[in-house]
Amino acid sequence: MLKFVWRAEHAGAPDHGGYAAARDRLYQRTEQPYAEQELEAFQKRFDGCPAPGRPLGDAVQTWLADGNPQRVVVLVHGYNWGQYDPDRAEFDGDPYRTIYADPANLPAGDQAQSWLPLVGADRAVAFAWTSDPGFFDYANACWSNPYEYAVQDLAPLAAQALAAIIRALLDAGLEVDLLAHSLGTRTAIKALDRLADADAYKNAVRRAVMMGGAEYSVDALATASRVGTDIYNLVIREDPVLDWGARQLGGSQRPNNSMRSRVIGLDGMKRRANWLDLQLDHQDHASREESRRWFDTLNGYRLSGEKAGGRGLHWAYFLNEGNRELIRDLFDKPNFTVKWLRDQGCPDGVERFRYDSLSGRPPAPLLTCKARKAAMR
Repeated sequence: MLKFVWRAEHAGAPDHGGYAAARDRLYQRTEQPYAEQELEAFQKRFDGCPAPGRPLGDAVQTWLADGNPQRVVVLVHGYNWGQYDPDRAEFDGDPYRTIYADPANLPAGDQAQSWLPLVGADRAVAFAWTSDPGFFDYANACWSNPYEYAVQDLAPLAAQALAAIIRALLDAGLEVDLLAHSLGTRTAIKALDRLADADAYKNAVRRAVMMGGAEYSVDALATASRVGTDIYNLVIREDPVLDWGARQLGGSQRPNNSMRSRVIGLDGMKRRANWLDLQLDHQDHASREESRRWFDTLNGYRLSGEKAGGRGLHWAYFLNEGNRELIRDLFDKPNFTVKWLRDQGCPDGVERFRYDSLSGRPPAPLLTCKARKAAMR
């Protein structure tokens, strides 16, 4: 596995004095615990497709010299990770100890937390990013809560480094897929959007699987319209983390119950040629039976939106074994394109009022402290 860590330099709002000089940094995690090598420093920009520097390209080539993967899957975790502190022997917030860990190194009851069996450790490229800011970090950036800072600033800025990593992998001749969960879906989709700014890369990522996505549906629609990536979106309508958190804590630009506040893991997006919404917890009996029969006939899949592994619904996407089998095959089976699955009659869409009515554009980012504070009123 190739391991990356992106750390934000918390520098307030974009109009603060030290913001222009601040740099977010990308590191490669080595095999020694917490040992890291700095690869790139990124100016804080909310747009553009960055070209990878030589150290990043060299890191990819060195990793490839130890194996020969033809295809890689980039892993992107969600919110509440990233309080990385290499000076401490033990600390919370390190995905390399849980979802990015070798399952053999996890307690018996926790092995299903690892994503590596979903993609294969030999072709996994893990991206860890600062998604858990402290009080002074979000307050200095003029946001009302830490999640608002993560969703409005950190996730889009982390996407800059993620896009550079994906470019380096593509430049090395690799086929690239994406697997993301929760707020990591926003980082992943923003990275795809940045790649679309460069014509040579807008169709380069093959497939992306989104699990319990906290990305906003209108933002996802804007990006899906620009890229050729096949995107498979796993939805649980009863997910309380998305219902009470992601959909309500994004700030006044995303008023509750508005189209702009919809998130893909709860509400889906809409039918598009390269986007497939797969609901795991149908409430309607007929829809539930149709989905069960279709996936059973396809390959014996037992999809579930029920709790598993002692965790809440927000983690059921990758903890239920039936879901894990489907995720593996979405990457591994060449014929499992969005078009092929839909042509075979795959039940797609989400059980909610006016599912296909999504329209509008994402709100422009608020780039001054004054604008951010005004939006709180």
